[in-house]
Amino acid sequence: MNFKINILDENTINKIAAGEVVERPSSIVKELIENSIDAAASRITIEIEDGGKKLIRVTDNGTGIDSHEVEKAFQRHATSKILNIDDLYNLNSLGFRGEALASIASVSEIEVITKTENDKFGTKLYLSGGSVIKKEPIGCSIGTTIIVKNLFFNTPARRKFLKPSNAETLSITDIINKICVGNPNIKFKYVNNNKIMLTTPGDDNLKNTIRSVYGKNIADNLISISTQNNYFKIYGFVGNNSIYRSNKSMQHIYVNGRYVKTTLILDAISDAYKSILPVNKHAICFLNIQVDPKSIDVNIHPTKLEVKFENENELYKFIKQEIYASLIHSSLIPKFEEHINDNLSFNSVELNSVSKEMEIKENLFIEEQITIPKYNILEDASDPKFNILRENSNIPIDSNAYLNNSSVNESEFVVREDEKTKLPDLDIIGNIFNTYIVARSKESMFLIDQHAAHEKIIYEEYLYKLKNSKITSQILIDPIVLDLSTKDILIIKDKLSLFEEFGFEIDLFGNNRIIIRSIPNLFGQPESERFIIEIIDNISIIENQYELRKDKVASIACKAAVKAKDFLNTIEMDALIKKLRLCENPYTCPHGRPIIVEIKKSEIEKMFKRII
Repeated sequence: MNFKINILDENTINKIAAGEVVERPSSIVKELIENSIDAAASRITIEIEDGGKKLIRVTDNGTGIDSHEVEKAFQRHATSKILNIDDLYNLNSLGFRGEALASIASVSEIEVITKTENDKFGTKLYLSGGSVIKKEPIGCSIGTTIIVKNLFFNTPARRKFLKPSNAETLSITDIINKICVGNPNIKFKYVNNNKIMLTTPGDDNLKNTIRSVYGKNIADNLISISTQNNYFKIYGFVGNNSIYRSNKSMQHIYVNGRYVKTTLILDAISDAYKSILPVNKHAICFLNIQVDPKSIDVNIHPTKLEVKFENENELYKFIKQEIYASLIHSSLIPKFEEHINDNLSFNSVELNSVSKEMEIKENLFIEEQITIPKYNILEDASDPKFNILRENSNIPIDSNAYLNNSSVNESEFVVREDEKTKLPDLDIIGNIFNTYIVARSKESMFLIDQHAAHEKIIYEEYLYKLKNSKITSQILIDPIVLDLSTKDILIIKDKLSLFEEFGFEIDLFGNNRIIIRSIPNLFGQPESERFIIEIIDNISIIENQYELRKDKVASIACKAAVKAKDFLNTIEMDALIKKLRLCENPYTCPHGRPIIVEIKKSEIEKMFKRII
C-alpha cells in the first residue's frame, strides 16, 4: 500500500503541539503564572472552577501587552523573551519558546484583558480554538488577565482523559504552592470555586511564605542554609529530622527561580539525609540554586521541569556536603513542647504527661475472658542453643482466627473455644535491662522483647478492627490543631470518610488548618499526627490496598509501643504476655524481627557441663 505524505494545516499542528505543552489544567496554570512572573508582576491572583475544566483566570499587575501586539502573543513561536539561539543560553526568564499561549488558545476559549503603562485604554481580545473572534478597547488597570474556558472543547478525546475535578484541583494546587514558595516577593491569591484557598504575604521573606503555604509546624522545623562556591550559590531551608514525608513531593528545588525536578539534585538531598531520617522517609526542603545561565540547559524537556548542568558532579557533591553540614551543626533533638497545648497550666501539663505515659500501659491490664487457638508450641531445630520460637509448619493455621464476640471487651481478640494457645504457659521471672522479659515453662526459658511484643499487639489489634470496621476512638480533651498545606487540606476534605474509617474525627478550620477531635484508641498524639501525614502522602493508592495500610500501621505501632528501657512491673509484663498470646503471629514484629527467643533447659545444662 502506498501512503501519501501530507502537509498538516496550521490548526492541526497547533493542536498536536498543545499535547506537549497543555497536558492538563495545571499545565495551563503553570504557564500563565510564569508569564505573569516574567511580566514583573508583584500581585498575581489565580481563580479556577471545576478543577480548571470550566474556568481558569490568572490576573496580574505586570507590564501588560501592547495593544498592537496582543494577537501576536497567541501565534506559535512568538515570544518577547529571546531573539535568537544565543539568548537561550543566557536566559533570565521562565518562558522562552513562544508556544504556551498558542497551544492553550488552540484547545480552549480565551479572553484576554491587558493594558500597559503607556496605553490610554486597555485591550480585550476573544479567541476560540486559536482563532481571533473579536478585539475591542476596554477600561482596565495596568496588567493582564487571561481567562481560559471550556478546555479541550474541540478535542473531546483529550477532554475524556482528564481526571476527576478533585484530582485536577489537587494538581493545580500543588503547582501553585510550589510557584508561591519560589517567589516570596510576589503576593499570590488562589481561589477555588469562589473560595479563597491561599494568600501569601509577598514580603520577600521565604520563611513567611512557607508558613502561609505549608503551615507553622513545617516552618518552625526548618534549618537555614546559605552557601556558595565558584560555580553555585545555594540558599533556602532544609527540614530537620522532626519533619519528613513518605515521598519527595515536599522537596522544592529552584534553579535561577525556575521550579525543577532534577534527579541529580534529588539524589544529593537523599544522600545528605541518609543517616538522619528513618528508612524510606524523605526530607522536606526549599532550596534555591543560582548558577550562571550559560552553564545550564533548560530546553531538554517540554515541561521545562528538568535542567542539564555543566558541572554535575561538582553540584552533587556541593549540595550533599552543605546540607549535611547544616544538619549536623544544628540541634536535631526534637522539642518536647511541640506536643503541649499552649493554653495549659503547669499542673495540667504535668498531669497530661503522666497520663500519656500510663496510656500505653493501661491497655495491658484489661482482663480477658478468652479461649486460645490451637498450635504446636515448639519446633526442634537441628542446631541452635538459642531457638527463635515459631509455629510448626506442618500444622495449618487459621488466619481468620479472630471472631467478634460482644461478651468480650471490645479491644480484645476472640477465637474459637476448642482451640489452645500457640505459646506455652509462661511464668514470669523478671526483666533484664528494662528491655527483655524473662519467663519460663517446664523445660525452657524465654526472652521476650517488650517493645516488639507490644508493637505486634497494637499492629494486629488495629488491623483487625480496621478490616472489620471496629475501630474505636478516644475524644481528646485538648483537640490537636494541625497546620497543613492547601493541597493536603483538599485531600482530607475529599477523603473525610476514609479518615473516619481509620478512627479520626477531623474538622476543617480555615484553608490551612484541621482540628483533630478524636484519634484511634491505640495511638497517642504524635503517632496520630504522623499517621495522618502518611495517609495524605499515599492517598492515591492507600484507599484500596490493604497491604499498604498494613505497612503504615506497622510504622505507627512501632512509635506507639512500650519502648526498650521502659520499666514494667510484674502485673504489666503478665498482661503484655497475655495479649501477645492472642496475636495471630506472636513470633515476629511487623518489621520481621523476633519477639520471643527460647533457651531450652538442656542447652543451659550443656553450658554448665551437667550433660554432654
